[in-house]
Amino acid sequence: MQDSTLQATQSEASVSRIETWAPLFGLVAIDIILVVWALHSIFVTEMRAKGHRITITTVFTTSNMLLLGIVLTGAATTLSRAFYEMSHRTSAIGLTFNVLFLGLSEMIYLFYSWLRGKEILRVQSSSRVYKLFKYLLCSTIVFCSLPVIVTFFEKSVLVELLFILSEVVVGCCVISLEIYFPIATYFTYVK
Repeated sequence: MQDSTLQATQSEASVSRIETWAPLFGLVAIDIILVVWALHSIFVTEMRAKGHRITITTVFTTSNMLLLGIVLTGAATTLSRAFYEMSHRTSAIGLTFNVLFLGLSEMIYLFYSWLRGKEILRVQSSSRVYKLFKYLLCSTIVFCSLPVIVTFFEKSVLVELLFILSEVVVGCCVISLEIYFPIATYFTYVK
Protein backbone atom coordinates (compact mmCIF):
# COMPACT_ATOMS: atom_id res chain seq x y z
CA MET A 1 0.00 0.00 0.00
CA GLN A 2 1.38 3.42 -0.90
CA ASP A 3 1.54 6.36 1.46
CA SER A 4 -1.09 8.86 0.32
CA THR A 5 0.61 11.79 2.11
CA LEU A 6 3.81 11.11 0.18
CA GLN A 7 1.90 11.05 -3.07
CA ALA A 8 0.14 14.30 -2.22
CA THR A 9 3.42 16.13 -1.63
CA GLN A 10 5.34 14.68 -4.56
CA SER A 11 3.83 14.77 -7.96
CA GLU A 12 5.80 13.31 -10.85
CA ALA A 13 6.34 16.77 -12.32
CA SER A 14 7.97 18.11 -9.15
CA VAL A 15 10.41 15.22 -8.68
CA SER A 16 13.63 15.52 -10.62
CA ARG A 17 13.98 12.20 -12.38
CA ILE A 18 17.47 10.80 -12.55
CA GLU A 19 16.89 9.75 -16.16
CA THR A 20 16.76 13.39 -17.22
CA TRP A 21 19.98 14.64 -15.66
CA ALA A 22 22.28 11.67 -14.92
CA PRO A 23 23.16 10.97 -18.59
CA LEU A 24 24.13 14.61 -18.94
CA PHE A 25 26.73 14.25 -16.19
CA GLY A 26 28.06 11.24 -18.11
CA LEU A 27 28.41 13.48 -21.15
CA VAL A 28 30.24 16.05 -18.99
CA ALA A 29 32.72 13.32 -18.04
CA ILE A 30 33.24 12.58 -21.74
CA ASP A 31 33.69 16.33 -22.36
CA ILE A 32 36.37 16.47 -19.65
CA ILE A 33 38.19 13.60 -21.37
CA LEU A 34 37.95 15.60 -24.64
CA VAL A 35 39.43 18.67 -22.92
CA VAL A 36 42.36 16.60 -21.62
CA TRP A 37 42.80 15.09 -25.08
CA ALA A 38 42.71 18.54 -26.72
CA LEU A 39 45.29 19.89 -24.28
CA HIS A 40 47.50 16.84 -24.86
CA SER A 41 47.18 17.33 -28.61
CA ILE A 42 48.10 21.00 -28.35
CA PHE A 43 50.98 20.67 -25.90
CA VAL A 44 52.52 17.34 -26.88
CA THR A 45 51.48 15.98 -30.26
CA GLU A 46 51.42 19.22 -32.22
CA MET A 47 54.65 20.55 -30.71
CA ARG A 48 56.50 17.30 -31.54
CA ALA A 49 55.09 17.19 -35.07
CA LYS A 50 56.09 20.76 -35.82
CA GLY A 51 59.41 20.53 -33.96
CA HIS A 52 58.57 23.59 -31.86
CA ARG A 53 59.29 24.30 -28.27
CA ILE A 54 56.29 25.00 -26.11
CA THR A 55 55.91 28.77 -26.03
CA ILE A 56 52.94 31.09 -25.72
CA THR A 57 53.13 31.85 -29.44
CA THR A 58 53.09 28.21 -30.53
CA VAL A 59 50.39 27.08 -28.06
CA PHE A 60 47.95 29.97 -28.18
CA THR A 61 47.28 29.96 -31.90
CA THR A 62 43.87 30.97 -33.15
CA SER A 63 42.97 27.46 -34.28
CA ASN A 64 44.09 25.91 -30.98
CA MET A 65 42.06 28.37 -28.94
CA LEU A 66 38.98 27.89 -31.12
CA LEU A 67 39.21 24.10 -30.86
CA LEU A 68 39.65 24.29 -27.10
CA GLY A 69 36.75 26.76 -26.93
CA ILE A 70 34.49 24.35 -28.83
CA VAL A 71 35.22 21.55 -26.36
CA LEU A 72 34.94 23.77 -23.25
CA THR A 73 31.69 25.41 -24.29
CA GLY A 74 30.29 22.00 -25.17
CA ALA A 75 31.08 20.79 -21.65
CA ALA A 76 29.64 23.96 -20.11
CA THR A 77 26.46 23.61 -22.21
CA THR A 78 25.96 20.03 -21.07
CA LEU A 79 26.71 20.84 -17.43
CA SER A 80 24.33 23.79 -17.33
CA ARG A 81 21.64 21.67 -18.98
CA ALA A 82 22.12 19.00 -16.31
CA PHE A 83 21.66 21.58 -13.55
CA TYR A 84 18.61 22.95 -15.33
CA GLU A 85 17.10 19.46 -15.48
CA MET A 86 17.94 18.84 -11.81
CA SER A 87 16.06 22.01 -10.86
CA HIS A 88 12.86 20.58 -12.37
CA ARG A 89 13.30 22.97 -15.32
CA THR A 90 12.56 25.95 -13.11
CA SER A 91 16.02 27.49 -12.76
CA ALA A 92 16.20 30.63 -14.86
CA ILE A 93 19.95 30.79 -14.28
CA GLY A 94 20.41 27.21 -15.48
CA LEU A 95 18.42 27.92 -18.63
CA THR A 96 20.27 31.18 -19.28
CA PHE A 97 23.69 29.54 -18.94
CA ASN A 98 22.57 26.63 -21.09
CA VAL A 99 21.48 28.98 -23.87
CA LEU A 100 24.56 31.19 -23.41
CA PHE A 101 27.04 28.33 -23.73
CA LEU A 102 25.12 26.81 -26.62
CA GLY A 103 25.29 30.15 -28.48
CA LEU A 104 29.00 30.51 -27.70
CA SER A 105 29.62 26.97 -28.89
CA GLU A 106 27.84 27.64 -32.18
CA MET A 107 29.65 30.92 -32.66
CA ILE A 108 33.07 29.44 -31.92
CA TYR A 109 32.39 26.56 -34.28
CA LEU A 110 31.40 28.98 -37.03
CA PHE A 111 34.59 30.99 -36.57
CA TYR A 112 36.66 27.79 -36.61
CA SER A 113 34.89 26.66 -39.76
CA TRP A 114 35.59 30.07 -41.30
CA LEU A 115 39.25 29.92 -40.27
CA ARG A 116 39.87 26.56 -41.92
CA GLY A 117 37.91 27.33 -45.09
CA LYS A 118 38.28 31.03 -45.84
CA GLU A 119 41.27 30.64 -48.15
CA ILE A 120 39.43 28.06 -50.22
CA LEU A 121 36.45 30.38 -50.33
CA ARG A 122 38.64 33.31 -51.38
CA VAL A 123 40.36 31.35 -54.15
CA GLN A 124 37.35 29.47 -55.47
CA SER A 125 34.63 32.15 -55.19
CA SER A 126 34.04 35.62 -56.43
CA SER A 127 34.75 38.52 -54.13
CA ARG A 128 31.00 39.07 -53.77
CA VAL A 129 30.43 35.52 -52.48
CA TYR A 130 33.41 35.85 -50.14
CA LYS A 131 32.05 39.13 -48.73
CA LEU A 132 28.58 37.59 -48.40
CA PHE A 133 29.91 34.72 -46.31
CA LYS A 134 32.00 37.12 -44.24
CA TYR A 135 28.91 39.28 -43.59
CA LEU A 136 26.91 36.15 -42.78
CA LEU A 137 29.55 35.11 -40.26
CA CYS A 138 29.56 38.50 -38.55
CA SER A 139 25.76 38.62 -38.42
CA THR A 140 25.64 35.30 -36.59
CA ILE A 141 27.10 37.01 -33.53
CA VAL A 142 23.79 38.83 -33.14
CA PHE A 143 21.76 35.68 -33.75
CA CYS A 144 23.86 33.61 -31.33
CA SER A 145 23.37 36.28 -28.65
CA LEU A 146 19.63 36.73 -29.22
CA PRO A 147 18.51 33.54 -27.39
CA VAL A 148 20.37 34.65 -24.26
CA ILE A 149 18.74 38.06 -24.38
CA VAL A 150 15.23 36.69 -24.84
CA THR A 151 15.56 34.40 -21.79
CA PHE A 152 15.32 37.53 -19.64
CA PHE A 153 11.91 38.47 -21.04
CA GLU A 154 8.59 37.09 -19.97
CA LYS A 155 7.49 34.27 -22.23
CA SER A 156 5.26 35.35 -25.07
CA VAL A 157 4.67 34.38 -28.66
CA LEU A 158 7.06 37.09 -29.88
CA VAL A 159 9.84 35.99 -27.51
CA GLU A 160 9.44 32.36 -28.56
CA LEU A 161 9.42 33.40 -32.22
CA LEU A 162 12.67 35.38 -31.78
CA PHE A 163 14.26 32.44 -30.01
CA ILE A 164 13.31 29.99 -32.76
CA LEU A 165 14.23 32.46 -35.53
CA SER A 166 17.70 32.98 -34.09
CA GLU A 167 18.30 29.23 -33.85
CA VAL A 168 17.13 28.72 -37.44
CA VAL A 169 19.36 31.51 -38.77
CA VAL A 170 22.44 30.20 -36.97
CA GLY A 171 21.67 26.67 -38.17
CA CYS A 172 21.34 27.91 -41.75
CA CYS A 173 24.70 29.70 -41.47
CA VAL A 174 26.39 26.53 -40.23
CA ILE A 175 24.80 24.43 -42.96
CA SER A 176 25.68 26.91 -45.71
CA LEU A 177 29.33 27.07 -44.65
CA GLU A 178 29.60 23.32 -44.15
CA ILE A 179 28.07 22.57 -47.55
CA TYR A 180 29.90 25.26 -49.51
CA PHE A 181 33.43 24.54 -48.24
CA PRO A 182 33.55 20.86 -49.32
CA ILE A 183 32.01 21.69 -52.69
CA ALA A 184 34.53 24.49 -53.24
CA THR A 185 37.36 22.19 -52.12
CA TYR A 186 36.20 19.50 -54.52
CA PHE A 187 36.20 21.90 -57.46
CA THR A 188 39.53 23.41 -56.45
CA TYR A 189 41.56 20.24 -55.99
CA VAL A 190 39.74 17.41 -57.81
CA LYS A 191 38.62 19.29 -60.89
